[in-house]
Amino acid sequence: EASKLPGISPCGIHCHIGSQILDTSPFTEATHKMMDLVEKVVQLGIDLEFVDMGSGLGIPYKKDEKAPSPRDHAKAILPLFNERTEALGISPKLILEPGRYIVGDTTILLTSVNTIKKAAKNFVGVDAGFNLLVRPTMYDSYHYAVVANKAATKPEETYTIVGPICETGDIFAKDRELPCIEKGDLIALLDAGAYGFSMSSQYNGRPRCAEVLVKDGNSDVIRSAEDVGDLLGKQKLPARLM
Repeated sequence: EASKLPGISPCGIHCHIGSQILDTSPFTEATHKMMDLVEKVVQLGIDLEFVDMGSGLGIPYKKDEKAPSPRDHAKAILPLFNERTEALGISPKLILEPGRYIVGDTTILLTSVNTIKKAAKNFVGVDAGFNLLVRPTMYDSYHYAVVANKAATKPEETYTIVGPICETGDIFAKDRELPCIEKGDLIALLDAGAYGFSMSSQYNGRPRCAEVLVKDGNSDVIRSAEDVGDLLGKQKLPARLM
């Protein structure tokens, strides 16, 4: 009935089963369920141009994690998809959305140490806040942390890396074994390409950082750093208040 409504022209079917999935079996199960639904839709006389299986394909944020490859992902979906579509006599396009897999490990958040506090725990304050990378605060997500200017130095101390925002959740990394950290050191938070800038904000009145493309020893600024003007530029003061 919905397909016959004015302005409605069904052209495909789409699902999304989750995020950061490191096992291929959920993709196979989802394909079974989706193809059952496709069969019902086809029986209604609706032609499907595409079947979009979404994604959820994860990446290894931790050293001990193993993620499926695109080939593994395809093996979990394609045989069943081909079998079921051939049986139905249809040939919709199969669409996948492996965004995290494509961009996740392409980006590093580089931040400078400006504060060191030694108490029951060692806290390292940096100039980046969760407005730039909110995943650790929002999801308790893990991002590997490296002291970039001491990458070859062995770990000596346990540190918790925190930002400058006035929120107790502004924490990038908890209890990490790292080389002795000093003011001015550079902390690299790895695998920040997925849901980094796209989830960033100007929260706490903090302009966003620049983005720099590095390739073959060359670097180019591909997104300029924001400044106070970017915080205020869209605001307007009504004439009646002046």
